[in-house]
Amino acid sequence: AAWTYTGGGGGGGSSASPTEQAVKKLEKAKDGDTVKLDLPTGGKLSGKALEAAAGKDVTLEIDAGKDVTWIINGNDIPTGKLADLDLKVDAKANTIRVTVLNALTGEERIVQLKLSHDGPFPFSLTPRLEAGNEHAGLFANLYLYDEDRASLEYQTTAETGPARTAHLVPEHASNHAVTPAKA
Repeated sequence: AAWTYTGGGGGGGSSASPTEQAVKKLEKAKDGDTVKLDLPTGGKLSGKALEAAAGKDVTLEIDAGKDVTWIINGNDIPTGKLADLDLKVDAKANTIRVTVLNALTGEERIVQLKLSHDGPFPFSLTPRLEAGNEHAGLFANLYLYDEDRASLEYQTTAETGPARTAHLVPEHASNHAVTPAKA
């Protein structure tokens, strides 16, 4: 199946499409619920699913693979007609020049993220990165790569939590670098 969900369930098979299943689940979700979804292979979250979550106190956790999960709160999604949102993430990107990365910190444990969506996001959403045990107790710094100037611009910092995850909030989608740092 292209989508998985928390809570509820049971029953026989369904001929409903993944989008229809997502919409039904989101329409049934109550305040405070978390709905877990697997990002479809194409990387696009359906606008219909976003519309079903818009204005609701529901948390969407969308597994984009490669240790990246998108977190979206329905209260942050504007109501009305919404387009599909491309949330595909390449967590093994190699698009930022090595010389730019080396000048940043000289740090070898830099993760590059290439987000398929380009430009500002239509609403607030957060990628959660699985940081791993080697990054316990460290902070994650997020940088946006400016291709025209071949430079990295600092965006935000997040602490790696007890679950070895870091929640970062990019304002703009494109190429990013994430570096570990001490407090």
